Amino acid sequence: MKMSEFVAIGTHRVKRVSAVSRERAAGAIRLFATASVALALAACGGDGTHATAVSPATPNGSFAYVANFNESDISGYSVDKDTGALTPISGSPFSTGSSPVSVAVNPKGTLAFVTNFGAGTVSVFHINATTGVLTPVSGSPFATESGPEYVALNPAGTFAFVTNASGSLAVFSIDASTGVLTPVSGSPFQTGNGSQGVAVNPAGTLVFVANGDDGTLSVFHIDASTGTLTPVSGSPFASDAGALSDPHAVTVNATGTLAYVANASSSTISVFSIDASTGALTAVSGSPFTAGNTPEGMAIDPTGTLAFVPDAVADTILAYSVDASSGALTPLSGSPASTGLNPSFMAINPAGTFAYVTNYGDSTVSVFSINATSGALTPVIGSPIATGRNPYSIALAQP
Repeated sequence: MKMSEFVAIGTHRVKRVSAVSRERAAGAIRLFATASVALALAACGGDGTHATAVSPATPNGSFAYVANFNESDISGYSVDKDTGALTPISGSPFSTGSSPVSVAVNPKGTLAFVTNFGAGTVSVFHINATTGVLTPVSGSPFATESGPEYVALNPAGTFAFVTNASGSLAVFSIDASTGVLTPVSGSPFQTGNGSQGVAVNPAGTLVFVANGDDGTLSVFHIDASTGTLTPVSGSPFASDAGALSDPHAVTVNATGTLAYVANASSSTISVFSIDASTGALTAVSGSPFTAGNTPEGMAIDPTGTLAFVPDAVADTILAYSVDASSGALTPLSGSPASTGLNPSFMAINPAGTFAYVTNYGDSTVSVFSINATSGALTPVIGSPIATGRNPYSIALAQP
């Protein structure tokens, strides 16, 4: 997430607001944001997104959690496994630190992690397996660097990776029983300028960071025992054509062979092949691919054959087929699908049957069923559903 998109905190945000004003001079300014984790779904690595945003994998959702940026809380919902519909859970919303941006859930679905941009902290919650109610773990929130943006977890759920606007990646070990976070030796690790999206590969051996201010992608080897990071040879990477332009979100496919980066300024998606042994990145043929207007997030379905990109200016979701071998993106017939105002983050359930989109501009979540053959998105009954003010990201959990 590019924190310059919001006027509430710091001068870094004012820059994005002015850019949007010029872009949409004929109409009202719509503040917008993206995705990570994430890899999100912490498609956003293991849990990460968001991606983040997008991420390679997240638990199969019985509950959904939405970070409300301008409410400083998390909305919780139960998820109907047959219809995808969301129903607010008792006690929701749950308080976080100031200006929560990214939310991720561990693979067991027992812990939720939230970055609080305004407070410089990470909140951690226990998830009640029956009710979905969130309870802060002892010691939460935990201090990190200035301006924490995205959080992703490794597939084992033993480490949390937090990007900071100051240009670093904080790494914490996670106590499996208590959820307490402890910085690993050497943390934080230097990245490029304006680090935003973060994702971990499915093997848990590599972590990827999108550096929005210098147009690069940092890649690190992860020590499986200690969580310490070592830069991959050649990192940080830019595409051969220098196409990385204000990269926001990064996600890795389920096989760990391809990395996708949403470039906000150039309105493109860069696709890279990942060297399995070295972690080095190589731009695939045809990259970057055109992607609407100011994409700041994206999601890959669990099969790796469909990609979805929120267009925060047009208020739509673009759909693409993905070439399994080359990673190339091809727009799908019938795309795009309409969302609420300023869609920012998109999460897909592990079955690949439902998609959840946070709409920053009108404080809602749109829910779609996904046609596995055509990639078509169809709104479910009751969509969109209200959230707190300015929802940014969403994560799914199966305790």
